[in-house]
Amino acid sequence: MDVVSNEVLWGIGMPRGTELTEYALLDGGVLATALLPGAPNHVEAKSLLDAVRAGALAGCTTSGALGGLYATLSRSGDGPLDDIARQVRALVEPPSSLLVLISGLEASLKMLELAARHALAPERLHTARDAATALAAGVSIVYTYDVDAWEPFLADGLHIGGPSSVMARWFRRPGSESRKPARANGASGHS
Repeated sequence: MDVVSNEVLWGIGMPRGTELTEYALLDGGVLATALLPGAPNHVEAKSLLDAVRAGALAGCTTSGALGGLYATLSRSGDGPLDDIARQVRALVEPPSSLLVLISGLEASLKMLELAARHALAPERLHTARDAATALAAGVSIVYTYDVDAWEPFLADGLHIGGPSSVMARWFRRPGSESRKPARANGASGHS
């Protein structure tokens, strides 16, 4: 990675040059599902997030996903805004092992490239930002409940790795015989 890429990564206790190839990116939808008890798949997402925070699964998210999570939780009316901010901060502050990828120049330029190449609608630009940030950091595995949003980026080197309920549905879709599950930390992401 070049000098500009030094700003791409931020993580508690993460030394510069850390390889993130074994990390899985948790998108904002997985984080929101984990924090909203009434959400479908809440138990699955919370278990996944708890495993990442405890260090049992190498995981990361993006600064943009954290901002989106704050917006989602504040729209849900799930408490005062300062409580919501504390709840989001708690996901990444020590002792959490969830790393945060920050979009620097390299990722920003890649986002524009991806958006143009895939002719993305404006409401999908945040997914392109997260995809570009992951790719710039060397992360190729994505955990998401919104496969349709991430599917354009499979051609760019990203792979859907979970959660399990997504993998079970996705592999039953037409054309899924050519899809292979991504592996993070030796786990297939589906059962």
